Amino acid sequence: MKMKSLFFTCLLFTSVHFCQISSLTENYDARAIAMGESFVANPNGLFSPDNNPATLIGQKGVSLFYNRRNINWFSGFDDFVFYSFGTAFKTPIGNFGLLYKRYDYGEIRISSPESPMGDGLMEAYYYTAILSYANNITDDLTAGVNVKIHGSNVNVINGEYSEEEGSTPVIFDAGLLYHINGFINQTYTKDDVHFGASVTNYGTDYKPGTVTSTGAGLVKLNVVKVPRFLKLGFAYELDVKSKTETELFNFLFTGEYNYLLNSYRPDSEKDSWGVGMQASFFNILSLRIGGVANPNSNIYGNKGVLSVRYGFEINFPFELIGFKYPVSLAFDYSVIPLSQVDYFFNKQKKNLDAFNISVNFLLK
Repeated sequence: MKMKSLFFTCLLFTSVHFCQISSLTENYDARAIAMGESFVANPNGLFSPDNNPATLIGQKGVSLFYNRRNINWFSGFDDFVFYSFGTAFKTPIGNFGLLYKRYDYGEIRISSPESPMGDGLMEAYYYTAILSYANNITDDLTAGVNVKIHGSNVNVINGEYSEEEGSTPVIFDAGLLYHINGFINQTYTKDDVHFGASVTNYGTDYKPGTVTSTGAGLVKLNVVKVPRFLKLGFAYELDVKSKTETELFNFLFTGEYNYLLNSYRPDSEKDSWGVGMQASFFNILSLRIGGVANPNSNIYGNKGVLSVRYGFEINFPFELIGFKYPVSLAFDYSVIPLSQVDYFFNKQKKNLDAFNISVNFLLK
């Protein structure tokens, strides 16, 4: 069982700009991460509603998925992790998605001046639950909406602490997705262009609960301003099939621009952007690369400088082994190189990673 000292706990718990709203702002899935978190116009259906609910229209059946993004960037954060799970499904009245995202700290030892080696133990996490809906307005225009509930939980395992419950705000996203035909329209080769736009995190601000040590009054959390974003982007897709309609090759290029609509943190730029590329072969192997220009300097890179990440997907259609139903199992993996590796923290890593596992049932 890993323990974290209060020193590292305070770095996270008092950072209202990162941990307390990370389940509202961070991409947890390996696909989006590897492609520069630029999915606002990518109608893949499965994970994109977190960026733009209208992209849920790309869901062609029923999917179940689990995502995990590790943030154990040095030895003291071994238990720190982002993860999410959910489902997306197509219905006659539109497409729906359910997603639960969580930033988990594991077990944390809390210290005080009277007991520097630790006088208590607690577990803490932040979460966001999302209900998504998307439907076509016209043949080429789709609208979508997310309804989100955000909150936290702090469980004091031992020690003398007082706890005050915080608020659980209801937050909304809205998005549009527009499709146009591309430049190629041959029998077995075609391309498409998508444009996406969304506004995210409109609702009340978030007041976390307060956990106070009777000895030191530590781990005090205040009202957190939820960052609101305007997201704009595009996706270009080229698809090549055989004469038997077998998927041979697919190329995807995505881009996204994010603009901060409210005052969030003083050291942050108002805008950020990301790009990504994916090459898929026979609907089995996909290779991805992308980059993100962060609005503030962090472990991933300097402010405004493109930081590269990459990954892959292995998709296994059960039809390959004679299963008559259109079911597939997919595994996605991404690597996130770290830029700032000269901190005083012990055994800091050079890379972080993320992975997804999903089961997909295609409806004809």
